[in-house]
Amino acid sequence: MSNGKPTPNLPNQLSDFGEQIGSAAVFYHQAAAECLGLNATDTKALGYIVRSGKVTSGDLAAALRLSPASATVIIDRLAGKEFVERIADANDRRKTIIIPIQKTVAKSMAIYEPMIRAMQQLHDSYSDDEIAIILSYQKASINILQQEAEQLHNTDLFLKVHPRSVYT
Repeated sequence: MSNGKPTPNLPNQLSDFGEQIGSAAVFYHQAAAECLGLNATDTKALGYIVRSGKVTSGDLAAALRLSPASATVIIDRLAGKEFVERIADANDRRKTIIIPIQKTVAKSMAIYEPMIRAMQQLHDSYSDDEIAIILSYQKASINILQQEAEQLHNTDLFLKVHPRSVYT
């Protein structure tokens, strides 16, 4: 990149890498989910619930772009395996709050710890300046993917396949 332009093959390698890292992440999360007796969507839901601390089924549906019924089914599976519990909302008895069961979640972290340690070693091998560049690229990539997903949901093709979609 001496003249300010990328080396001709590098952008292609970067695109190929994006595809590979996306697939590797999906395969990893699927394997982790199987170890927990869940599916990948369940683990994404559980991650959201753990990060949030407490959610409603509506919150979960919106965050994962699910129908309310699908969110309820996921919550049922997570509750059945004691990853989450439902508690009554103190302010609105019609509403149920979903919270993670810390003891079960902590046990499940044993599956993720080796990957977390390996990724931390990788992170430690880069300088702060290098990490800043990587973060900049990743943030821009995430924004593009989110925008493109949103656009796909608004296409005629998507709406034909999902005529009563919760996305519209």
